[in-house]
Amino acid sequence: MEKRPQFGQRFLTDDAVVFEHNAWDQVDWDKEQEEAAQDMVAKNSGHPSEEVQEDLLNNSAEKWDKFYGIHTNKFFKDRHWLFTEFPELKETSKNVECLKIFEVGCGVGNTIFPIIEHCYENDNIFVYGCDFSATAVDIVKNSEFYNEDRCQAFCFVMSHKKLLNCLFPRRV
Repeated sequence: MEKRPQFGQRFLTDDAVVFEHNAWDQVDWDKEQEEAAQDMVAKNSGHPSEEVQEDLLNNSAEKWDKFYGIHTNKFFKDRHWLFTEFPELKETSKNVECLKIFEVGCGVGNTIFPIIEHCYENDNIFVYGCDFSATAVDIVKNSEFYNEDRCQAFCFVMSHKKLLNCLFPRRV
């Protein structure tokens, strides 16, 4: 596999390859792009109403289930770039007896599967992944790459206040 350049070394010189990486360095925006970005920041900087907040808190799982029911595993790309941005991940995995990774909000496995794939020679790596979307977890578990010897995906709602207090009783 060809090594991709790390952040700080990716310069977009050909618009035809704009989607080759999920991020570019030193991209100059024209005035229209700058204004569109500023408008989007302003739009997203406000606080949603209490009603909207309550809806998102109480119905997030259903909203994500609907999203994944429509898009399955075809919306987000697998994060093969993890080892470009974090080469120490692969090196660390070689130098420890057992490495366990816990991904909160694993979606359909776009991080889990690249980690397992890139560390295939290291059976000492185990990845846990949780998501509050049962549909997403089912997609992970039904993937041809899902291997219970290397990973475990499960439904889990991290945002419940009682649960957070139990898991993290000494919050800073």
